[in-house]
Amino acid sequence: MKKFRYILETIFLSAAFAVFFVLGPRAASAVGGWIGRNLGPHLGASRKALNNLRQSLPGRSEDEYAAIIRDMWDNLGRVMAEYPHLKTIARHYTQIEGLEHIPADTTHPFVLITGHLANWEVGHVGLHVVPQIPFH
Repeated sequence: MKKFRYILETIFLSAAFAVFFVLGPRAASAVGGWIGRNLGPHLGASRKALNNLRQSLPGRSEDEYAAIIRDMWDNLGRVMAEYPHLKTIARHYTQIEGLEHIPADTTHPFVLITGHLANWEVGHVGLHVVPQIPFH
């Protein structure tokens, strides 16, 4: 039964990614955010998020918790919808600062620390598609 569910999920996500690809990065992000904001708060994971918020941010109103959860789902919806466009977003919508701190010889290992903000998946893609970065 799980295998069947995984097959259905794969078909659904492949179809969704195809639609998001056709929409282009900006429209896909907007649609993904809309889907996330409107569908996400009704999913079971929102109860877990609400419990975590109540523990980590006590004293907030129920409206504040609801707004945080809605924004969380908006961001997750955008992240998913932007997957087919990661290279485009990295090339045309991302600015990487501090390139002078990356070693000239990138054949040796080094540690790179970045933020986990908005679409965190763009960062690692950006390191491979931005021409100024000499990765081998």
